[in-house]
Amino acid sequence: MSAPGGDQALDGPRLLQSLTWVALRIGGRQGLNTVAFLVLAATLTPAELGQGAVAVAAALIARIAVYRGLRDCVLRTNAPQRDWLGSAFTINAALGIVLALGLAVAGVLTGAPHGVGGLLLLAAAIPAVTGATAIAEASVERALHHRQLTIAQFVASLIASAAAIIAVASGAGAAAVVILTLVEVIVFGAACLWLGRAALGFCLKSAVAGSLIREASPIFVVAMLNGGWLRALHVIVSVLLGYAAAGQFRLASQVFQLLFQFVFTPVIHAAPPNLSRSQASDTAIYVRTLTIFTFVSAPCFFIAAVVIAPLLTVLVGDEWASAGIAAAILCIGLPAMIASDLTPVLLISRNQNRSAPPLALINAASALLFASLAALVFGTIEAAAAGLVARVVVTGPFALLVARAEMGASLLEQLHPLAVYLACAAVCAGSLAGIGMWLQLGPFALAAGAGLALLGYAVLFRWGVKRLHPRLYEETMHGLPDIVKRFG
Repeated sequence: MSAPGGDQALDGPRLLQSLTWVALRIGGRQGLNTVAFLVLAATLTPAELGQGAVAVAAALIARIAVYRGLRDCVLRTNAPQRDWLGSAFTINAALGIVLALGLAVAGVLTGAPHGVGGLLLLAAAIPAVTGATAIAEASVERALHHRQLTIAQFVASLIASAAAIIAVASGAGAAAVVILTLVEVIVFGAACLWLGRAALGFCLKSAVAGSLIREASPIFVVAMLNGGWLRALHVIVSVLLGYAAAGQFRLASQVFQLLFQFVFTPVIHAAPPNLSRSQASDTAIYVRTLTIFTFVSAPCFFIAAVVIAPLLTVLVGDEWASAGIAAAILCIGLPAMIASDLTPVLLISRNQNRSAPPLALINAASALLFASLAALVFGTIEAAAAGLVARVVVTGPFALLVARAEMGASLLEQLHPLAVYLACAAVCAGSLAGIGMWLQLGPFALAAGAGLALLGYAVLFRWGVKRLHPRLYEETMHGLPDIVKRFG
């Protein structure tokens, strides 16, 4: 394991500031969306929510093509020229229009303006708007102006949540689910165009376009595989189990994604512009990021798994009990997420593009296969969620071997932080569950107890890990903000 110390691009205040603002942006967005989703779930039937979720899932799969790829190229490039940005903007905008037309045709073929077909027509605007605005967002993020983006995202999410709630109260039905995403994309995209207006313009040079497409292709493949399989699974669940089950699964994944995006997505956004400039070794970067990510995420996911099922039932009703159980199962699947999702991002951030696509392909294929088979055999969304967790038996070993080959991180360097922090989190979450059962705590008392469980995790880290694993403790403390180090 690398010794503490190193360059400012990786460990300095700027990276921590970037991660903080991105976490606030993504966490705030997901938090507001989750509140809106809970209101929608309490108002709509599971089948109505499922219909809207399927339409949005199809649009978001298409959106990946214009939100990742060229956008990531902008984030990774030092001092991009105006004609380079203009070519990226032009290609992305054109691709967004093509994807929107494809969704519109699919909507017509599936019965528009009624049912899911009509919802697809409405959702078709999502990739079109993203295609026209993603490069502007990347140029602003490239300049590390995360505060402005965070404010814009908060306003967009607030307006979108209000619009969706008003729509469902007005009897819009499943269309309110699409409105939630569409309004957010439009408002945030308009803000990004305004913030990044100085760097943008239409331009298309064949040599630049060819270079951009070659560079973006592996990033796009990894992003589509990593980000598309969960959306595809929403559609698969609707086919195998019906729209009501799809609605249950969508609510479960929304709760899971609240944690996922608050903890993991900041790494995706902040890593490329910072790590691409870092002079630290690949091994140091990988091990340090894995250590910090596991340290932060393990208690959040494991404790949430104890609290979420009873709490969700109280908030939206007993008919959503399956969604609560499925969300808890997804939270327990943290090791699968670390192995399959973190490694490809770090590989791409360090221009190690050779192994990232195969790893992402194995993750997507195993996730869809395991979850689909479980849903088909057992006929429940809880089984589908368990299938997603079970994919770790395939993705885990492969990710460890890829990191060893490409990043130079030994198996011991990778497994050590995983074993220690997952064990600490499991002890705290298990204690909370045991005390809750013993005292027969209600959902809100159990949620309040989550704070004590997190405090117990901090105690285990401060006195247990520091004494038994001093090197890991120092490595972890080195990557934490100064305000946290004061308590170390």
